[in-house]
Amino acid sequence: MVIDLDQCIGCEYCMRACTAVNDVNTDKTWNIVVEEKTTAGHTFYFTRPCLHCQDAPCVEVCPVKATYVRDDGIVVMDYDRCIGCRYCQVACPYDARKFNWEERSDENPFIPTWGIAEVERRPRGVIEKCTFCQHRIDAGLLGGLVPGVDPEATPACVVACPVGARVFGDLKDPNSPVSQAIANNATLRLREELGTEPSVYYIPPKEGL
Repeated sequence: MVIDLDQCIGCEYCMRACTAVNDVNTDKTWNIVVEEKTTAGHTFYFTRPCLHCQDAPCVEVCPVKATYVRDDGIVVMDYDRCIGCRYCQVACPYDARKFNWEERSDENPFIPTWGIAEVERRPRGVIEKCTFCQHRIDAGLLGGLVPGVDPEATPACVVACPVGARVFGDLKDPNSPVSQAIANNATLRLREELGTEPSVYYIPPKEGL
């Protein structure tokens, strides 16, 4: 995924669509949107899903292999295996994981305006996080769709963005939208010095606006 911080307008559509489609607790959203300023004082909006690290600390510390990296690079959870130890939550340097403390009985305020729940709610006592809407990707590929191109096979946050600030696709395909975005722009990844190899790239905001 590429997130263009110069284009993001802070509307929170990504967070709302994610919360609806994945039926996420609004107190523990998987996507965050935070107002920041450049060194020149220009306001921009920083957004962050799970970064789907290829050398993921959360995977390394899980004692029961409830979290793992798929062949396509997506870091996922097996909720049936999770024992709720929260080691992964502590190990994640990006605060991308949330613990489900209670059985949920709340009504999701973003449904149906921002989407319909496409996955089941997670049970009490497990960690949950952004999945890049793996259910959409898997179903789309089975149907011959292209993630990042066809909306039905693309993460909800990407589809919902009204300004195209999020781009998704196959990094191994040089012609994919995400590969083109990286090739044509200066990008960075969060805390690269940790060696986590995040799968989310950021186009930084311009300084002098």
